[in-house]
Amino acid sequence: MKIFILAIFFSVNAFADTYKLDSRNGEMSGLAIGKPSLMKIKIEGPGPSGVLTENQNAVSGFLTLNLKDLKTGIDLRDRHMKEKYLEIGKFPEAQLHLMNLKIIDSNVEQIFTGNLVLKGESKPVSGTYKLNDGKLLAKFTFSIKDYPIATPKYLGIEVTDKVEIEINSKITRE
Repeated sequence: MKIFILAIFFSVNAFADTYKLDSRNGEMSGLAIGKPSLMKIKIEGPGPSGVLTENQNAVSGFLTLNLKDLKTGIDLRDRHMKEKYLEIGKFPEAQLHLMNLKIIDSNVEQIFTGNLVLKGESKPVSGTYKLNDGKLLAKFTFSIKDYPIATPKYLGIEVTDKVEIEINSKITRE
């Protein structure tokens, strides 16, 4: 009986589709706005890498973003962001854990829910995504107050707690 159950388990998983993202084939951008809104910090970097697996018509998995590659356009601000606020020496990556996505390649915007892991803390996030011609476009917003991150300040201007993230990446079916 055990062999029969194992055979069914492995045969179902053998036919599960997987989708891969490679950081070399995408980009991530973010936007943090100051209070007052005089300061807008654009954050850019390569897209995430990861594997999503489809089982029973739903896709789950995780995307990993290398925080060392993020840039804002100002070297000193980059160093502060990475060393002081994100502490990339201890936490070099962020992960977005996704659950129960529907893969519909029709350029129709869908809603997703998942968890964003940043600085060792996992918090729920939601956003939108769409697939078209092998490209994944996703958007979500998170609050830096949900994570152990000090509020970034410069010359009396603070960054608001909301950071908008956009992912534009090639996704391949394996």
